[in-house]
Amino acid sequence: MITFYPELQLCRISRRIYNCYILNYNNDLPPIIIDAGIRSQTNSILQVLETYRKGSGILTCTHFHVDHISGMPSVFRRHPYPLEVRFHQLVKAYTAGKVQHFPPTIKLLYVMLAVWVEQEPADKSKWDYLVDTFSGFIHLFGGVPYIVPKLPFPVTHWWSQPCPVPQTEGWEIVLTPGHSADSLCFYHPQKQALISGDTLLTTRNQGWFNPYHENAKAMKKTEEQLRQLPVHILFPGHGPVIEGDRLTQKAYSAFERVPGQSRYILRCLLPSRTPKKNLP
Repeated sequence: MITFYPELQLCRISRRIYNCYILNYNNDLPPIIIDAGIRSQTNSILQVLETYRKGSGILTCTHFHVDHISGMPSVFRRHPYPLEVRFHQLVKAYTAGKVQHFPPTIKLLYVMLAVWVEQEPADKSKWDYLVDTFSGFIHLFGGVPYIVPKLPFPVTHWWSQPCPVPQTEGWEIVLTPGHSADSLCFYHPQKQALISGDTLLTTRNQGWFNPYHENAKAMKKTEEQLRQLPVHILFPGHGPVIEGDRLTQKAYSAFERVPGQSRYILRCLLPSRTPKKNLP
């Protein structure tokens, strides 16, 4: 599914429960492709770029997890114009073997299940999404998650600090460690728009700071940081886009259960916003 947001010059390409975003899809600036995460989205991405006759641009991601990067080699290879590749600076350390990419624990896998059951697929089913993700593991990681691959393209720049996004009108990089150490978001202060990756998801028409996080202390700090930002439209890495007032302030915390099926999974791990006596 392809959705356009003309006021932001932003295009959302959704497949399963995964979102890819293209900035500058319909202006004179080069395209910024964010989170080309599954290879089955490649044709749609190239279709948008071809339709609007976009030339060279930037290929980047919100964090270095397989479901956000496994489509990047295909886009890089098939795009007819040169693309700059930009990653968080920690990815350089990952691929050099200087920093170990954090593997999931049993508890985190349990939390991941709770997050997954809350996601609303844009098309087909969540199970198809799992097939796509597993295919990404095979394609990029040789089938073994968290073994960092040798990058199949040169990296032009490493994000290291908050900064304006090059060749855009008003977008900024916000560093948001927690879900992963290399997580970052794209924020437009004037339009109050946030591309949040997996730092901030959506469920039941509300934001949800991701309870699946590698570092609880960092996640809490990031949550406090993002709650200070006025956000009127939220573009998550997974789940539907939502609009409204004070979206980050109203979002569920990463450290509480949310209403819905996930509460049954998370009830032994996280406190609840609702008193326990009211839960079935």
